Amino acid sequence: MRQAFIFCLLSALCGAKTLIQTEGGSITAKCSFTFSGRGKFVCRDPCENGDVLIETEAAEAQKGRYSIRYTEGTFPASSTVLYVNISRLIQSDSGRYWCGLKRRFMTDSRQEFNVNVTNDTNGYVLPLALCVATLFAAAVLLLYKWKTRRESDGSTSRGQSSNNSSNNRRGRNTQFSASKFTNRTPPPDAQQQLYYNL
Repeated sequence: MRQAFIFCLLSALCGAKTLIQTEGGSITAKCSFTFSGRGKFVCRDPCENGDVLIETEAAEAQKGRYSIRYTEGTFPASSTVLYVNISRLIQSDSGRYWCGLKRRFMTDSRQEFNVNVTNDTNGYVLPLALCVATLFAAAVLLLYKWKTRRESDGSTSRGQSSNNSSNNRRGRNTQFSASKFTNRTPPPDAQQQLYYNL
């Protein structure tokens, strides 16, 4: 139960399509598709003739340690899902797999997933630590961006307020100098100047 929780946590944290399990355990891969398909298949990479593990048109099938279960969805309400289970895992099960749907009038669809079989119960610690470190780094980066944006917004508003106050001072000075010149008597023209001199 504890291991299942750890593996679910790993998938949720990393969004990974890598399934990690210890020897002797089992994994279930979930392959989601937009549209349904008639034929279902599971194969190991590179998916040549000898690599096909299951190929069927049935909703459920089993072949040795491999089994599939098909749930048809309704577009766009729900996804069509093909569940792939591998039981009694051994080291040689590690590798890349493909699950897919074959369609008559549309192109076939397939999805990739990876299986990592470890020989100890602590095999999940390193991937979990990597996921947590990645999430922490992303959180720090987002916090740094938020802080710098906030500081730049603050300095911009401070700059605008200081510009506004200096503009207000300039406006008051202009009004004062304009009022000084408005109250002065206009200078006399040449004839009046002559009259004044007499």
